[in-house]
Formats: sequence, structure tokens, C-alpha cells
Amino acid sequence: MRKADLVIIGGGPAGMSAAVEGALLNLDVVLIEDCSELGGKVLKKASLLLKAGEGEGSEDMARQGLHSAFTGIADKVTLFCNSDVWSVSSEKIVELYFHSPSQNSAVTVQAEKIIIANGAVDRIVPFPGWHLPGVFTIGGLNTFVKRGVVPGYNVVVSGTGPLQVALVYYLVNAGVKVSAVVDPNSMFGMAPTGWNLLTGGGIDKFIMGMKYLFNIRKKSVPFYYSHIVTEVVGNDRVEGAVVSKVDSQWKPIEGTEREVKADIVATGYNLLPITEVARLIGCSTCYNEELGHLLVEHNDTMETSVEGVFVVGDGAAIKGFQAAADEGVIAAVEAARQLGKISDQMAKERITPLQRKLLGARRIGTAMCKSARPRPGLLKMVTSETVVCRCEEVTYGDIKSATENGARDINDLKRRTRLGMGNCQGTFCGQVANELMWKATGKAWSRSGFTARQPIRPVPIGIIAGDNSHPELED
Repeated sequence: MRKADLVIIGGGPAGMSAAVEGALLNLDVVLIEDCSELGGKVLKKASLLLKAGEGEGSEDMARQGLHSAFTGIADKVTLFCNSDVWSVSSEKIVELYFHSPSQNSAVTVQAEKIIIANGAVDRIVPFPGWHLPGVFTIGGLNTFVKRGVVPGYNVVVSGTGPLQVALVYYLVNAGVKVSAVVDPNSMFGMAPTGWNLLTGGGIDKFIMGMKYLFNIRKKSVPFYYSHIVTEVVGNDRVEGAVVSKVDSQWKPIEGTEREVKADIVATGYNLLPITEVARLIGCSTCYNEELGHLLVEHNDTMETSVEGVFVVGDGAAIKGFQAAADEGVIAAVEAARQLGKISDQMAKERITPLQRKLLGARRIGTAMCKSARPRPGLLKMVTSETVVCRCEEVTYGDIKSATENGARDINDLKRRTRLGMGNCQGTFCGQVANELMWKATGKAWSRSGFTARQPIRPVPIGIIAGDNSHPELED
């Protein structure tokens, strides 16, 4: 079993920054990333499609600075890319599985401290046709485009959140026709977010957003405010999208439908923190009614209710890559202090300025999440035939049948329908399962989530049985 002072789960801005700080403080660091390269959705190395620095401003500077800093300490960090964490115990034993084509093996690491930095996932609301090939989440399509892959020619981008505008910007720069940008917020309804950016220290984000919008407008891209995509049209692939006007609760207004030509539809309502690892360890969580999602509880040094386990970045709360990086540093410094590598005074001097800096970023993040949160009217577009769980092809009709036969929470729903049992393990369908059960019955029972169990992600049975290992990593 490999032993380490600090195991970091997730190689985005928060995880990379934590690894850099930990290495500089002479910690034995293991960094685990499920993708082939570090940087997360935003700060992966520059795309082959985009010119270096074009339109990215502070984002490009942050990317270069973070990767340069990591290169400087790379020989002091044990890095596992293409690796899924499939189990973590309260004793801080981390099990990971290499899922690259050239490897089919596993590693067990005993950590003194753990930093969970596994980020966030696109927030979705299912609607007719969203399961068709050619429908992407906004974050998913953004990753494709920034890596030089454009999978279509006519794109409709629908939803809320800052990634929406950034995606459209990258698409038009790539020469792709954006047939429509669809946002359920009115222009007036988006004003508070802009005000929070201007008054909360987010002037750089405001300027970058205005630059994106200016360049998009030059391309004559149609914007539909107070609208949503209510249906994707097509047989075995996307052929178009139905766009409808909505009321203040985002309920589609009958008679306002229009069809827009498209072979790609990107959809999403901002992001949700990924909490499975924290919940598996036993960290306390709470449902935030204002934001409409689950949060992992932590103190001002990012430590959770489980001693020596920290949560940072978008996995703690959505607030942007720079704030995520700062939280990673705070957690690594506190871990080093607890391990006796630095004094209390040194830790305080390093952490306190970052904590002050984070106040504005967190306020901005909260404002953005509130404006992007799905409103109840969106569920009106979900029909009995709408696929909710794409992995197991569970429809809303199946959910209604399960509730009619006695299902009263989403774990019971899972047992009856297989919703959430597919490859993504409920990453998307689990987001709205409670609301869809309430829609089916007209009753709002206590909110629940899928019980966190190992394996967190599907792995070969031989890995669970312990048949594969890396003897060269054993102590």
C-alpha cells in the first residue's frame, strides 16, 4: 500500500494549486485526475483551435501560470492521470483504478490528509429529445471546442450560467454557425449578476463577459431571452430545436413555439458541486434552498466534518477558477500545519489574505448560481415519454408508475426503475429525481439523494477483488 502525507482527488485549478503548495511545503503529495491531463474544464492547456490568448484574458494568464508552477514541482508529486477514485474510507484509504487502454490496474493509497477537489457537473433538466445524439451539456461541448473538435455546423445553445456565453464565443471564433442563444432569464433579470460583478471585485470577469458579448453580437447571433428549448427534433440525431417563450417561473407559454434549425444542441443550467466522494467518507452535507443543491459543510480552512478531509473548488461551491485555486492553497497549508510541517503563525500569514480575497468571489458565485437556478416551470416540458435516465432509458412515465405503486424516495425509485444504475451512476438523472417524483404525485416529501456507495464509478470486478496492483508503488 502506498502511503502519502496528502492525497488530492481532482486535478483542476483547486487540485493543481493544492499540489503545488503541498510540494513546496515538503509534503509527500499524490494527485489523482480522471482525465488524461490537468487543468479541469477551464484551465487545460491551450486548444489547438484557438489562438493563444485570444479572447481569454485573465483565463489564459491563469492557465499559463498554473501549468508553469506545476511543472516546477512535478518531480515532487506522484501523479495518476486517467484514474478514477472508486472508493475512499473514513480511515483515508483511497482506492483508484487506471482506465486508460494501456492499463487495467489499481492502486491503494493510505493518506494522512485528503483534499477533495473533484469539481462540478453541468446541471440539467430533461426535456423531450435531450437523449438524442447531438445533444451536449454546455460544459461538455465547451471542452470539445476548446480542444479543437467541433462536432456540428448549426448549434443552439440553451440554458443559464457564465459558461453559456463563453461557449458561444468559442463557437463563433471557430467559424461555427450559432443558430440561437436561448436564455430563460430576461435581460432585466440578469442585471443583478452584472451589478455583483462590478461591486464584488469581479470587474475582470465583467469586462471579459462584455468582450465575449461584443464579439458575439458582431457575428449577428440571434439571442432569445425569456425563452427555453422545449424539445429537440429528430429521429436518430438532432435535426432542430423547438424554442418557446416562458413566464417568470420559466413555464413554457403555449402558442409561442418556433423551430430553429440545428444539428447540435447544448443545454445546461450552470453547475452543481460533485459530492459523492465527500458523502462516501461521511462528511456532513446540507441542502441549500437558496441555491437549490447540496453542499458539503466545511470550516474557514476548508476542512470538513471529518478530521483531515478538506473540500475545495467548485466541489465546495461554484465560484470560478481563481477562487478554486485559492481554496486549494488554503487547504494544503492547513494540512501542512496539522502535519507539523509549518508553524501556526506561518499558516495564518499564508491563509488570512486568501480568506479575505475569497469573500467577494463567493458573493459573486452565489449571485450567479441564484440567477441560474432552474425554476419550477421548467418541469412542465417533461412528458411521460421524456427519457430521464439516459443510461437505463428510464422515462418520466416510469417514474409516475413507480410513485403510483408506492415509491416515496429516490433510493426506492432507483430499486424499482434502475434510474441511476447506469454508467454515470445518477450524475444527471439524480439531479431532478426528487422534483420529478413531486411532479408525479403533487406532494413534496423530504428531499433525499442516492446513497453513496462504493464503487463510486463502474470498475472491473477484478479491481474490487484486489486482483490488480502496482507492486512498484508499494512501500
